[in-house]
Amino acid sequence: MLTLDQDVMQAIADSKVRQLIENAPTAFVIGMAFITLFLPMNLIGIALGNIGQALNPVNVAKSAGRTHVHYIFLVLILAMYGGMFGYIYSVMLFDWFIPKIVGMKQGSSSGQLTAVALPLLAWGGVMAVFFYGTYVLGRLHGLFVRSFRKKLDFGTT
Repeated sequence: MLTLDQDVMQAIADSKVRQLIENAPTAFVIGMAFITLFLPMNLIGIALGNIGQALNPVNVAKSAGRTHVHYIFLVLILAMYGGMFGYIYSVMLFDWFIPKIVGMKQGSSSGQLTAVALPLLAWGGVMAVFFYGTYVLGRLHGLFVRSFRKKLDFGTT
């Protein structure tokens, strides 16, 4: 079974994200790990060539094989930074911002402008963490491409 037993949006609204992750079936986790292994090379292929080249498994496998040691290092660094920024973002979103939304709802019904405006400003901080994390991950991809461009099977040949 590759589906989850409960409604994902309801689990997020109830702040049960950790429980949702813990209850994911093993096949789902293995499938996500396999997809995650080749996703950075697909993104590099999209950036360098066209979508047909990036989704071609032969190009992806050849490019990953030619840079195998460095590619594994890239995937590990991306997993570390992605996990770190993902954790920071999810903690800010689920443990800090969503409870502020509840206060915002209560403040809007009682006419408190600060209870409504401050969570909207706080959303800027949440999104700043998201965009900075995305920027760092993109820079890591760019450094990899700059170093190993000749070994990749993407782009014009």
